[in-house]
Amino acid sequence: MWNFGDGGTEQADNPTHVYNSTGVYSVKLKAFGTVKNDSITKTITINPYDIFAHTDLHFAGTYACKVVRANIVYGGSVTKVRLPDQEVSITKESNSTLNWNTTKLTYLPSNPNSPQLPDGSKYTFSFPYGPTSPRFEAYASFYTAGDSANFIAREIISPSGRTETTYYGKRRP
Repeated sequence: MWNFGDGGTEQADNPTHVYNSTGVYSVKLKAFGTVKNDSITKTITINPYDIFAHTDLHFAGTYACKVVRANIVYGGSVTKVRLPDQEVSITKESNSTLNWNTTKLTYLPSNPNSPQLPDGSKYTFSFPYGPTSPRFEAYASFYTAGDSANFIAREIISPSGRTETTYYGKRRP
């Protein structure tokens, strides 16, 4: 009988277990025999996942961006305007956060059942919007096919529509 220290138990010979939170856990294995029972307990530490250590992509740097702003009316029109090129600065802040200019973005897992794994084609970081109107949200998606990224700043003006500014970036060497 396995007890994983987070409320999870298992009776398989070679179980797998996923920890949903960082921390220190006491894992206990108790074996039952016909004559004797025995147990052993080990302490394990689950550290925060460092997305930057598990990818060959280097997110930090300066991105030269083409910029497009779209005004979107719900149930109606979309107006796109090409804005002047801009630069976006990305710096690492912690194991799973980065700074887009002055906005802090956090790694957004692509699969809630595998929160440590990106979806394979891109790594997405986000700044979630708040409950008030207008709301602001920001995303940065870094693509594994090269040094390209999209940065999206969205202002939602409820209930009529939203303004979305997309930066199509290429990281400078």
